[in-house]
Amino acid sequence: MKRIVTLTISILLLFGSLSACTQSIATALSEQENLPEVNWYYEFFSDKDDKVAVTDNQTVLLNKGIVTVNQSVSSNGYTIALESAISDGYRSFFKFRVTAPTGSILDGDRYVFDCSSRITGKNGEDLNLTFNAAGDETLEDNNITDNEITILYESTTAPTEESADIMKHGTVWTISISKISEYLIVDDGAEKRRELEKEIPGEWVFSITFDESTLLSDEYECLSTPIRYPAERYKREHSFPVTVQLTSFKIRAFGGTLCYDKPLTGFWEGIELEPMFVHLKDGTAVEAHFRTGQNKTDHWESVFEFAIPMAVGDIDYIDFPGSQKILVSTGHS
Repeated sequence: MKRIVTLTISILLLFGSLSACTQSIATALSEQENLPEVNWYYEFFSDKDDKVAVTDNQTVLLNKGIVTVNQSVSSNGYTIALESAISDGYRSFFKFRVTAPTGSILDGDRYVFDCSSRITGKNGEDLNLTFNAAGDETLEDNNITDNEITILYESTTAPTEESADIMKHGTVWTISISKISEYLIVDDGAEKRRELEKEIPGEWVFSITFDESTLLSDEYECLSTPIRYPAERYKREHSFPVTVQLTSFKIRAFGGTLCYDKPLTGFWEGIELEPMFVHLKDGTAVEAHFRTGQNKTDHWESVFEFAIPMAVGDIDYIDFPGSQKILVSTGHS
């Protein structure tokens, strides 16, 4: 019986499935240099909610971006190893392995890291970024009787309202973990709640550099001209339709950034955009999920994420609400 381990991570930023594998993907994986880590991330993305197969192009993307770290720190009898990481400059993934003292069993339902992060440029300057931690990633533990678990820490960063800072080649990300908390999920029939089982204080610090060869910072601008985009504005218990003008939609490896001017009707607050979908050449439709947003001086910037890595060569068109289709190959509707 496999145990499901769920992770929530509390972060303070300081200035800064495997579903059935197709034979073609398995063959592509066998030719990659970072086979163990590429294979692990491939399994993770293959088992996302959309249940879409990872293509050969996406697998190549993973192989290019994965940084094998293998940093290990021990504190208070517990060893945490940062095994690998991958980032597109906005969305980043860090794969950790936690090992408890010999004779211990890690069989909790949820593990929480208390930690802080610092992101600096290649010259040591602090980057002025906002941070949105993605918790509750569910990972499978194939052995519920041993003293090890694997945890994937996912984060989304974006420039602050006043800043244009972004992660660039040479960016250094430092993660300092100060406590591991283990929780049990209790179901009393009416609701599920988590109960603290134990806390392990300690000091585990890791540092990783995303350089030119690994940071997947390439962006593709999908819009050549602004388009109108339907949305809903919510105020208290009421909602009514508004229209915003989209000026930019840039796609990256793990998500995208959408910019729009203030609504042609209504105000900024409480606006929810209608869903958009990226259609791949194999017929798959992948929804762009909203992650975070920033109110800039003259526009709003929304950061989206995809369930799978996004290789531009696999994209056919973007399906915006209102039957607006933008062909990625030409940039025209």
